[in-house]
Amino acid sequence: MGSSSALGYFGNPPQFPKDSGWAYKLKDHFKNLGIIDTLYNIAVPGGDPYVGMPSSYVPPVGRDKPDARFNITKAINFVPRPDVIIVNFPSNHYDWLTPAEIIHCLKVIKDSAVANNIKCYITTPQPRDSFSPVERQKLKDLKLLIESTFSEWSLDFWTDLVLGSNLKIKPEYAFGDGVHLNPAGHTVLVNKVIQKNIF
Repeated sequence: MGSSSALGYFGNPPQFPKDSGWAYKLKDHFKNLGIIDTLYNIAVPGGDPYVGMPSSYVPPVGRDKPDARFNITKAINFVPRPDVIIVNFPSNHYDWLTPAEIIHCLKVIKDSAVANNIKCYITTPQPRDSFSPVERQKLKDLKLLIESTFSEWSLDFWTDLVLGSNLKIKPEYAFGDGVHLNPAGHTVLVNKVIQKNIF
């Protein structure tokens, strides 16, 4: 569950097939090994962690409401129930949402999964060129905060994608719109998940 990165966004109209996205690459990898039979992908372009909160949650004024089509309540009620949930909200609204509220939302989402005996991994932010230098530094700081908060349940979607001190997307992984990754960038992400041995 998450936003356009999890969805596999490559423009409108798409410049690459959806299965070039990391989530679909992950599905193919584990299906070919006979480990999984189903991928539920509930991701919405532009979504932030508030969208993923439980349906019963009432957000603060000025924040997005949970969306029952894409949230943790939807995820935990699939039949058959998921074994693992990956939460991938890389940067939407992180220029103005506070780190404390981002972490709060991610904790509630993860706790909802764990309460239903589902493993849950939280991805770090991904670099975003369209942010200002101060906002890009905020993403880096949030990456460290997510790793310290979620420890072994975090997935590093930052380190191998980011270009040096300017904290932009490495050109070889950039889709070109200042936000999204190309298929090579998504391969970096799927390899991070595979290395985590989530099953």
